[in-house]
Amino acid sequence: MKIEETYNHLRRFNEFPLTLGEPILDNRLEEFENKYGIKLTSEFKYIYRKHNGFGLSGVEVMGLGEEFRGGSLDKYYEMMHKYFQNFIPKEFVPISRDGWGNYYCLDLSRCTSKICPIVFWQHDYEYSVLSDIETCNNSFAEWIDEVMIDWTLQEYDYEGSRKDGLVFKTKNFFNKLLGRAQSETAGSKSYPPRYKIEIKVSIPKSNSADSLMTITKDGILFKTIHSTGIKYDVAFDLNAQYLIECSKEGFTTKVISFDANVPIGRESEEFGKHSFVIELFKKEQDDVSDTSKPIGVIQYNPEIDDFYIVKATVGEPPEKSLFNSKELTSREIQLCDELGFDHIDALLLKKSAQCEINKFDFEHVELGDKPNCIFVSSNERQAQLIVHNLQKQFIKKGQFIYIGDYSFSSECKVVLINTTNDPYKIIEYAETNGINFDINTEDVLAKVKNWDSRFGLKFYGIGFDFLLLKVVDKNIDLKNISKEINEFCPDNEDLDHLEKELKTNQEIFLWWD
Repeated sequence: MKIEETYNHLRRFNEFPLTLGEPILDNRLEEFENKYGIKLTSEFKYIYRKHNGFGLSGVEVMGLGEEFRGGSLDKYYEMMHKYFQNFIPKEFVPISRDGWGNYYCLDLSRCTSKICPIVFWQHDYEYSVLSDIETCNNSFAEWIDEVMIDWTLQEYDYEGSRKDGLVFKTKNFFNKLLGRAQSETAGSKSYPPRYKIEIKVSIPKSNSADSLMTITKDGILFKTIHSTGIKYDVAFDLNAQYLIECSKEGFTTKVISFDANVPIGRESEEFGKHSFVIELFKKEQDDVSDTSKPIGVIQYNPEIDDFYIVKATVGEPPEKSLFNSKELTSREIQLCDELGFDHIDALLLKKSAQCEINKFDFEHVELGDKPNCIFVSSNERQAQLIVHNLQKQFIKKGQFIYIGDYSFSSECKVVLINTTNDPYKIIEYAETNGINFDINTEDVLAKVKNWDSRFGLKFYGIGFDFLLLKVVDKNIDLKNISKEINEFCPDNEDLDHLEKELKTNQEIFLWWD
């Protein structure tokens, strides 16, 4: 059976790039089927009975069960079918997230008893008929072969060592979220720093399979990708010039320019990750337009100290733009004007989440003296990615972006405040507290300021009853800090789990339920 071959191939990888869940020994798969009135394929069950969730080089297949909390496969299935406005059939079962709000799904409407196709469901595309949804692979086994195994082997060997000499190490939560692998140079040998961009070719109301991405570096062929309609992580060497050409026979050709030159000394520091979709449209017979001119440029911007996407084509309709996102609506423009937000800032937030702008209200806003804010909705993983990519930029402008409403199983609210870049002030506005444990906002401020002075903190989430923090200094006393966290927020997990989270993720999540 094909799935057995694929599984045996998967097991050839070292434990560093490969993570395997425990086997399923109970009847949770059958309970899942009965609850939602679906029938899973035998190849899918074959893998799950061996490993309840697994991952390879950052691509993860969800686990099923209460131990995964809001990240469980059944929670995501329920969320997609109950809360998402976009068209999605009952027979679509999400199995893996791409980190940008999109999902690889089993298409059980086209299955035999053994296999079914895997489709790529895009959250920001308004599907009208089932045939609009792109089919990536003919079976779960083929998807594992391509997306997990083949993609990994392009850069790593089975031992987890990069083919350019770098060593792949286990990714922690934040690095999975941001699509970066931790690495260290082998011996004293040095290798050119790299920057990853996620690229996808899309053809609205058509199949983008067989499209081609041709990338040149300083005028020489660098990489060719035969696209199957999914997103591809492409690693670029810094301090070089690239052209990214996306094409398909019978359709328009589009080119993106990437100037990867950065200031001396900046190469070793992190950059926010960019992801974009290039839309190709049916080519008209009399179309003689110049397709060699880039429609957009990615370049380093010293004002924000990061890479930034600049639209280059003048007069091109928004629906054909590089960003694959609508402009601000008249309602959103009016809202920004009323609340005092710059249109460019609001549009940047909207494009990051592919979601409409709305007004955000703090708790007890009727008491006054609380500033106006705007927000976009997003899933947990993408929300943290947006905050990571944009926070530094907004802080420089005297503003702050953070997660103001947190949910494991449904949508989070990514909030932008334009009156302060001080997270402690926002804690005051949010009235963050653990009132069930006699912990008031002043107690929260005192504790967090103490931690910040001792080992440094980055603030990713601030709410009425929660904080999501990332520790800056990795050389901390894990055991004692874990005890402090547990004493201050008894709703947290056991000490061993807290210590593990601090060590691998540098994350402190306080939630007084």
